[in-house]
Amino acid sequence: MELTGILLAGGKSSRMGVNKALLMIEGQTNIERMKQKLETVTNKLVLVTNEPEVFRFLQVPMIKDKKTDQGPLAGIEAGLSVVNNAWNLVVACDLPFFDLRVIDILVNKTKTSPKAQAIIPIIYGRENPLYALYHQKALPVVENQLRQGKRRIRDVLANLHVENLTEKDLMEAGMTMDEIELAFFNMNRPEDYNWVVSRNSL
Repeated sequence: MELTGILLAGGKSSRMGVNKALLMIEGQTNIERMKQKLETVTNKLVLVTNEPEVFRFLQVPMIKDKKTDQGPLAGIEAGLSVVNNAWNLVVACDLPFFDLRVIDILVNKTKTSPKAQAIIPIIYGRENPLYALYHQKALPVVENQLRQGKRRIRDVLANLHVENLTEKDLMEAGMTMDEIELAFFNMNRPEDYNWVVSRNSL
């Protein structure tokens, strides 16, 4: 299956205090590490950012939000508006332990869910809409919600045919609980980043 990667780098990183995408991990920015992994499982990669000059070093196609200050939903809209593949992987840029096995399992879920418009992981009761698959058919719903001033991704999901991926699915595919927790760990605060750095130095 052909898959487009939509990498979101539009967050304000207010809790971190610095741009999370540019945090250095093992000699590379985190977004560069994610880009390299995504390129192995997608046939096209798009970066959504309102600061393209900051990310030119990645040498990937970039697109801005159609409207600023609309949160990550605007990033999903921007990404879906320029892709041609039916299924698209939307990923936030703050996942230091981004795991390609999750992508394989998400893709497999599409094969058994022909009516799905989104495949959303729910891990230990928490939705992860920024580590998920969205069908191109989701775009009109996203656009409509934004026109109504509804910025929450949850509002969009309520109007889509959503299939969920759970930790049970991941464990049945061979991942351990520790691996699952790491895969979905995102860096929001300085202490999160410090923990990632210290863990990688072990």
